[in-house]
Amino acid sequence: MSKQTYLFSAILLVGIMVAGFVVAGLPGDNASAAPREQAAMENIITVTGTGSVQAEPDIAFVNVGVETVNEDVTTAVNEANGVIESVTAALGDMGIAPEDIRTDVYNIFQENLGPIPLDSGAMEGTSSRQFRVFISMNVTVRDIENIGQVLAGAIEAGANNVNSIRFAIEDRTALEDQARALALQNARGRADHIAGELQVNIVAPVRVEAFGDSGIFPVADAAFGMGGGGGVPIETGSLTVNVTVNVTYSFQ
Repeated sequence: MSKQTYLFSAILLVGIMVAGFVVAGLPGDNASAAPREQAAMENIITVTGTGSVQAEPDIAFVNVGVETVNEDVTTAVNEANGVIESVTAALGDMGIAPEDIRTDVYNIFQENLGPIPLDSGAMEGTSSRQFRVFISMNVTVRDIENIGQVLAGAIEAGANNVNSIRFAIEDRTALEDQARALALQNARGRADHIAGELQVNIVAPVRVEAFGDSGIFPVADAAFGMGGGGGVPIETGSLTVNVTVNVTYSFQ
């Protein structure tokens, strides 16, 4: 190949490469797609909607227990164990299934009561002490109408602590569906209001997030007074199932 031919070929190759770069840089469908997508994403409204449905509870969770005190640890433990056995038997007689009774706390601790007076014959520096035993159980009450009788029966069997009662709805699926539908309606109403103020039109939802609550209502967290006879008066009230949704709508 002559020197003139080689030089001409090199110049031709460079010219083709430059032309390719120019063609690639011209505006076209691919070049304009990203700005259009970005513009579409900017045309959005995000709102929060809430929905609530009320219903009566159909299940209860009760925490009952016994507390004993004695100067002898073995005696204190035996007394507490005996009461718990009696309470468990009483709960069974009232229709509570064994799988619905679970030990929650079993505590044994020593309390120092201070020095014993020397005139009592004790050695100098000797301190009196006692042992406190606390046992509690979580009890699931499925026949909620008998909650008062269950508490009364546990107390009569020897329980001296009722630590808490919680009411709940065992199957919340249908209620959550209703609350979610109300929340979506609420969100759309808010989006329509905003769109009306902006004089634009809602097109469609592009993102939805839904959140719910626990649906458990605490009725008591303190110990009840001891009592006998009859059922303990308990008001179940009603529970509220709440659902919150975050919805993003596109508009034009």
